[in-house]
Amino acid sequence: MKKLIQALRSISLKSIVGVFLAGSLLFISTACSSNPPTARLSGEGSINETKGYKTELYNPVQPEQKGGMYPYSDTDTPNRKAEAKGKALVDNAKSNISKVNNPKEFVENYKNGKPFPERVKDLSESIGDSVSEVADDWRGGTQRGLRNLKNNAKQGVDKAQDTAEDAGRAIERSL
Repeated sequence: MKKLIQALRSISLKSIVGVFLAGSLLFISTACSSNPPTARLSGEGSINETKGYKTELYNPVQPEQKGGMYPYSDTDTPNRKAEAKGKALVDNAKSNISKVNNPKEFVENYKNGKPFPERVKDLSESIGDSVSEVADDWRGGTQRGLRNLKNNAKQGVDKAQDTAEDAGRAIERSL
């Protein structure tokens, strides 16, 4: 410890000022130089040429498309399965449209379908199912709401007790 104190005492104010001036001169000369430092590569050419990077992004990858604001395709490769499924859906829609040409044919197809009592029965069953689902959802929501209300009331009581205890301690400290 004594050696450290002696070493610190041996440092003069002259040497501290010299180190400070040298550091500030280095800092100012680096910051104000007109030629910023650049990384130097071994070999010739730019980094893009030496690494084999392509400078243009879209020309080698995708052909330009005509029309639209963005001249390149949004997808990289065509998806054959998706195209086939889409075509099948379009064909199915077209065949459904071609089955009914006018409203009169639609009414006839509807009449030739299920008899009226069966349609009423199906409709009443679907309405009954919907009502039971709504009742279940309402019951579950009410139960969740009651649980939340109970938890919020308990937290409010706990916080009120904590606040009362803190106020009591503050009063005791002030006395």
